[in-house]
Amino acid sequence: VVDECHHTTGGHNYMLVLKEVESEGLLTKLGPRILGLTASPVSANTFKAAKTKLENLCAIFGAGILYPDVPFSPTTVEWNEVCRNDQQREYAIWALKWLKKLLDALNRYALTLSEDQNSQLYSYTSKEFVISLETFDKVGNHISEDNLDQVLSAAAVGRLRGQIRAIDICVQDSIDQPALTMIDTLKQSTMLLLASLEASEVMGVGEAHDMLKLGNFYNATDKLPYQEIIVPFIESWKSRLHCFSSVDLEMSPRLKALRRNILQSLHNNNQDSRVLVMVNTRQVAKRLTEYLCKDEATAVF
Repeated sequence: VVDECHHTTGGHNYMLVLKEVESEGLLTKLGPRILGLTASPVSANTFKAAKTKLENLCAIFGAGILYPDVPFSPTTVEWNEVCRNDQQREYAIWALKWLKKLLDALNRYALTLSEDQNSQLYSYTSKEFVISLETFDKVGNHISEDNLDQVLSAAAVGRLRGQIRAIDICVQDSIDQPALTMIDTLKQSTMLLLASLEASEVMGVGEAHDMLKLGNFYNATDKLPYQEIIVPFIESWKSRLHCFSSVDLEMSPRLKALRRNILQSLHNNNQDSRVLVMVNTRQVAKRLTEYLCKDEATAVF
């Protein structure tokens, strides 16, 4: 059973699993039956493009489509367009530049370790340990306000998060502790930066700063490799805290709109009304819940 099977494209882990199954000759009448589940099979701007993507997805699985016959119920959807404030734009550019440097270091260091005959270091994302920087490659070395939406799209960030999380390290006794510590440090740094980026986008830069304070990777020593990456990153982060210590950090436009919509929806409906809020990570879901429960206006609901 492949949940959220629409992710089965490109270099996603699902695609690699299916290719492995196919290479082993398991996709036969006697092989396993594959069921792909999704509520959003394709994303496209035209019917023709959607049809082509759907056909390609079916071809990947070698399967047909089953779907429920749901009566059409027209509803009115009101969209609220919000833009990043200046603080969010500045933070996103800073965080993404460091994220790319840390991912580059993680790739280089892991490949160096994997060459050691006494160790096995691999990622389920590819035959070799390489985190794809496809999104960064598309925008080049210049991350700016103009391409932030592309780099910070849910799909791009989700792919990065999945690849980092999929890293697996199998080592023998010959690999020393500093090597393992460095891999863990780089993983922590990248995952925390990704979470802080979402916190900034959803709630504001203040929440992003608070989230980064939770990191325990700031005690790097000169015994760890790639000090040219970790130490400057930590110093840059500490410098940010100092510079922003006396600055009033704004609530994000998204959070303002969410707060306003919650109040309008719940005031205008009965006590059984519900508001569904979608975010990408558990960390942000937890912080957003805590905020809404403490806010005087929304806490009464």
